[in-house]
Amino acid sequence: MKHVWLRYFLLVLLFILLGVGYLIFTGRRSGEKMTFRDTQPEAFPLVSFLYDKYEMNTLYGYAKPEGSLAAYYVHDTICPMNEDHDITIRVRENSKDVIGAYFQLYDMAGERLYEEQELTLTKDGNRILKIECNPTNLLGQGEEGLFCLFLKLDDGREAFYSTRVAYYEGTPLDEAFTLSTSMIEAMLSKNTISLQQYMSFTGSDAQMNLNHVTLESTPRQATWAGLEPRVSTERTLRIYEISATQIEFSWLYTANTTENAKEIYYDVEEYFSIRRRSEKNYILAYERFMQEKFPTDDRCMGTTSILLGIQDRDNVSMFKDASGKKVAFTVDHAVYAYNYTNNEMTQVLAFDAGTVNSHVRDRMYRVKILNMNENGDLNLAMSGYFPSGSHEGECGLALYYYDNEHNALKEVSFVRLQGSYESAIEKSSHLLYASDDGLYYYEFGGVIYSIDRKSGESQVVARDVSDRPCVSADGAFAAWDASGEPSVIYILDMAIGRIHKFEKPGEEITALGFIEHDLVYSVWAKTDYKTVVFDDVRLMKSVHILDSEMNEQMSYAKDSVYIESVDMEQYSAVLHRVRELENGTFEQLSEDVLTYTEHDTKNETIALKVSGSNIKFNYYYINFGKAISTSQIFGRNQSRLLSNEPRTATLMPDDAHDRYTAYYAGRRILSSDDLAPAIEAVYDSMGVVLEGHEVAWSRGSRNLYVTLTMPETAKLAEEAMDPKDSLEMSLLTMKQYEKGAADVNIAEMLVKNTSVVKMMQELFGDRMVNLSGCSTTQILYYMHLRHPVLALTDNGRHAVVLYGYNSVYVYVYDPVTGEKSRLDFTTGAADEYFEPSGNLFISIR
Repeated sequence: MKHVWLRYFLLVLLFILLGVGYLIFTGRRSGEKMTFRDTQPEAFPLVSFLYDKYEMNTLYGYAKPEGSLAAYYVHDTICPMNEDHDITIRVRENSKDVIGAYFQLYDMAGERLYEEQELTLTKDGNRILKIECNPTNLLGQGEEGLFCLFLKLDDGREAFYSTRVAYYEGTPLDEAFTLSTSMIEAMLSKNTISLQQYMSFTGSDAQMNLNHVTLESTPRQATWAGLEPRVSTERTLRIYEISATQIEFSWLYTANTTENAKEIYYDVEEYFSIRRRSEKNYILAYERFMQEKFPTDDRCMGTTSILLGIQDRDNVSMFKDASGKKVAFTVDHAVYAYNYTNNEMTQVLAFDAGTVNSHVRDRMYRVKILNMNENGDLNLAMSGYFPSGSHEGECGLALYYYDNEHNALKEVSFVRLQGSYESAIEKSSHLLYASDDGLYYYEFGGVIYSIDRKSGESQVVARDVSDRPCVSADGAFAAWDASGEPSVIYILDMAIGRIHKFEKPGEEITALGFIEHDLVYSVWAKTDYKTVVFDDVRLMKSVHILDSEMNEQMSYAKDSVYIESVDMEQYSAVLHRVRELENGTFEQLSEDVLTYTEHDTKNETIALKVSGSNIKFNYYYINFGKAISTSQIFGRNQSRLLSNEPRTATLMPDDAHDRYTAYYAGRRILSSDDLAPAIEAVYDSMGVVLEGHEVAWSRGSRNLYVTLTMPETAKLAEEAMDPKDSLEMSLLTMKQYEKGAADVNIAEMLVKNTSVVKMMQELFGDRMVNLSGCSTTQILYYMHLRHPVLALTDNGRHAVVLYGYNSVYVYVYDPVTGEKSRLDFTTGAADEYFEPSGNLFISIR
């Protein structure tokens, strides 16, 4: 009997051990919901600023760089000083203790140090410090400076934070904040009657999108449609611009709703641009950005799909293995993997989402899945700001390999960039690829590198690559023009690691882009440039398509027809064409389209989709087309990195920033060497364009009307060698009005140069601003700055000077005749007057 009980006991024990072993092996724990730990919680303290009763502008710390700090100054925020010019700072310590602090105050160029001062720390609660400082070298009314705070940490490091500070006496900040919160409350309470005083309601419910709401949205969209939101955190402020008459800022908070007995949370940012006029505040612009927080439990599972929620499309992507049993996806600035067979979700790469203003931090980096193999292994990239870990406070690009079988994430390489998070994201996100044989490709500063995953060895693949080489949609192909070889284009096939050299002897060619793996390139006109009187316009004579084997498959060329520009779309190239007339001018022709590749349009069984319903709109989900067991979703905690130290760490200088950067609501929208595209990118949204750290253009802050006093025509006519030459007279007008022009003979300069831009540059050097391509309303800002604008009319054959504007008209001065006229820019008459000459506008700063 004793033996029977012993045998029974051993069998039960063996069964328990086998069950426990199986659970450990598979990573499953019966009855538990998915619980994930954070990859690496933040350690650097969080810094924010206090103004009256408001806390604003939460900043994340950079590791103090060696050498110049200029590349790290960011345009995220501006802090108003109070009447005593005090600056009050709140510091939230995380895992690091702050043992000291000091500040530096610079001019906006970051070159002149106004003041440096040690600071006193005061405890103001649990792991919260309060710092008071009062720069003695005070900024005057309307002046801005760069404020840099340094925190000395107990581990021997220093954390670096920067923001702009400004003093604007009399700016009604509190009234603007009150107006904005009244509008927010009206939307939350679904009070459409109250909202009519703020919003135009010109949109259509058919295009409803809860991820993005504007002043033109419908009442249903503005009031959160079928959702019943509740604000679950305190609202915090981020201020982007301040002037004597205008303020741009955002309120940030988390809202939650109850949906099907489940709590769903949303990160919300509500942006306002408010102007003060005649003692009254007006809302110039409003936008609400909303993103659903991805729940790490069974709330994310539908009957046949993974529910990603209301998201920004740029932050959502999906990859799957060949069998369709494993899926990886990005959502809420994190990477997850799902195994359909095991009904198992894994958090592959993520950072803590519970930190104050985490949605501010989230915009500071990007995560990207490069590919996924049949085993479920992933190649990943993260670029921008690293909030913790071995690269805490640094900016750059990290490459990772995720081993699905062992649930382990390994850092392959980290490329450190000496610059801001915006620069790191922009410079490292264009060319990124991982091949099946374990090679990673990336491009920095005109050099393409490869890194071997197994050995960690880095090699240079190509040098002298153009700033933004053309890259195919799947990232496998890149093409660029050869430096010093106008008849050559190089094409890199990263899937097999081979570079093709395509040559067209006797022609100048340029890579335009890819239609899938087929390269589209152009051939420039033989004359290189078609001169339109005072300016040069470059035109293409033909466009061609090469397949991946370098065989030409299609071309487009017509007599007397030139291609002005080409827009690349997913499966076609749209050609913008012009025809040269007998008098040397050009007329616009209709667009033409070039298409070659046949693409697969079959419906994928597993796909990333977006839908709308009576409750939610712009709702993303991964559809499996078959049932998913939602009764028990298993989750594996993400393993920590196998190595915190990368095999390859390369320091890349923050070289060659694009000259102009367009910002809107604290976000970098576009960087460009030309001013016009940057202005166009943020014109409708009342944004701002920077050159370096200084404002180059701002729509909302200009005066309502300006009239400049032009020099007398008669005096200019005496100085001009040919009074009938309108360009000479206009250049003389600009020279006489503006101080500091170069002492050059304009008549002699006209003989040597054909381009207006070159001549204005010779006269005014770096002060010259090329506004070519802007609309008439977009150039008004420079007259607001008290600078006239030179313009061409009559198909480029006549030059005039614009010297002012009001709410309807722009004022035009003809220095040859001395006549003054006006053009209505509200009806489009002004644009019609200048468009035939290519909208060539040039001013001074």
